[in-house]
Amino acid sequence: MLFAWGAAGAQTTSHEYAYQDSLRIVLENTKNTEAGAVGVAFATLWGSLGPDQQVTVKTQMKSMKRKGYRLRPHLVNYLGAIVDALNFEKTDPSRLNNYLVVAAKVIAKETTPKANDFFNQVRDFFQHHALNYEKSLRLYVLNDDYRFDYIETSVIPLAPDTAQAVTATADTTSSFVLPLPAYMQPVAQPQLTGPVIRFTKMTMNFSTPFDSTFLRNTKGVYSLRDRVFIGEGGKFDWSSAGLRGDSVFYELAQFNFKTSAPMLKAGQGKLTYLGRLPGAVQGVFDFKSVNHKDPASASYPRFTSYNSN
Repeated sequence: MLFAWGAAGAQTTSHEYAYQDSLRIVLENTKNTEAGAVGVAFATLWGSLGPDQQVTVKTQMKSMKRKGYRLRPHLVNYLGAIVDALNFEKTDPSRLNNYLVVAAKVIAKETTPKANDFFNQVRDFFQHHALNYEKSLRLYVLNDDYRFDYIETSVIPLAPDTAQAVTATADTTSSFVLPLPAYMQPVAQPQLTGPVIRFTKMTMNFSTPFDSTFLRNTKGVYSLRDRVFIGEGGKFDWSSAGLRGDSVFYELAQFNFKTSAPMLKAGQGKLTYLGRLPGAVQGVFDFKSVNHKDPASASYPRFTSYNSN
């Protein structure tokens, strides 16, 4: 089996199998159902890859072999991501090229376990268009535009919200600047490195056994290394608690959260409650998907004004 993988790095084996067929045979010989299915699907789709993409795949496979990657799960997940990109995501050639460029950097720079986790997450994203896909939380992405990227150095991917850096003077003649209240200070966001997905627009659906709620019209960067999403903007309403979504909603500023848990907290933003509040009120937003019988008994989302009023 190991000889066959090595032979797959060449154009043909001693039996004159085509490249894609040699990979299929290697994976079928593992007697593993998933590996066999990936091998068959990859061989079928090989002809739909452009010549440059085929060369890229061969080059990356050689790099993986040199670094000691195993047939299972590493090779299965690497090829499975390409299969899922074409079969489920219907990825166009430009976006597939973008993904392969980032995959090359992951293979070169990340440890083998981290690289395998990357391929696993990408498979989930391509199959389900979700940032998390588990029974307890399925975090679907809708109405989005995205690209893959690899952050070489630690940077904060989103610029501070300049609207939060408002200053005031004591009077019209003094240059003394009053300090901002703590809740108006710019929020420090996690620094990301490694593979990410950059979304210029998106809506997220938090789907759990208890809720199906939406964060609409946001944007941000999702870390495929840390499973953290750093976002900016967006609207979260109270329709899951039985209130009209166009009447009660929170508008987020900057925020971040772990995509593996059904919860979201934002320290800066404002609540609109038509008919109850004279205008938007600044405060803290908190959402957790917890067991409740019906919308009337829901204890989340929650809002706390900065002035506790």
